[in-house]
Amino acid sequence: MFVIKIRTPSVEDGAAIWELVRGAGSLDLNSPYAYLLFADYFRDSCVVAYENDQLAGAIVGLTPPGRDDTVFVWQIGVDSRFRGRQVGRRMLAWLVQNVRAAGASYLEATVTPDNEPSLRMFRGFAREVGALCNESLRYPATAFPHTGEDHGDEWLLRIGPIPPDALSQLTHQLNNEERVATSGGHTR
Repeated sequence: MFVIKIRTPSVEDGAAIWELVRGAGSLDLNSPYAYLLFADYFRDSCVVAYENDQLAGAIVGLTPPGRDDTVFVWQIGVDSRFRGRQVGRRMLAWLVQNVRAAGASYLEATVTPDNEPSLRMFRGFAREVGALCNESLRYPATAFPHTGEDHGDEWLLRIGPIPPDALSQLTHQLNNEERVATSGGHTR
């Protein structure tokens, strides 16, 4: 049986995260340096998931300034070879549990209306943990520079507050579906 190991990233994961985003095709690719910075300076709000030495997925996130109750997911990606195994949900649950120790009980992300997979995942996550998912326009398409590519509206999804007991139940359910190891090497 293969085991997905989920943990916070290190600088050494930055290049692999960049490769994952580049290969996804649907995520905005930023400079490799940006992913190194996130894996280093924002590691507590980021996640990597590995099976053996293969990066299965990653979350690039941050805690918005002055809002320690919130973790913002900037990008989430799952390698195509690992889709259908709930890697995204597992990473979200792990991330929220990890940042909960610092007082975060809300999860935010911006999503364009045409990104159905992300909308399904975030809305489904909110339902599974019994939290509200408030949606509001955050960045209208007109706010983006004219680069020759159209950029749609970015809607803010704010999920929470996330009840700790519901999060524990979701994590337990997901772990019963497939063994998941934490950074400490223990099965969760």
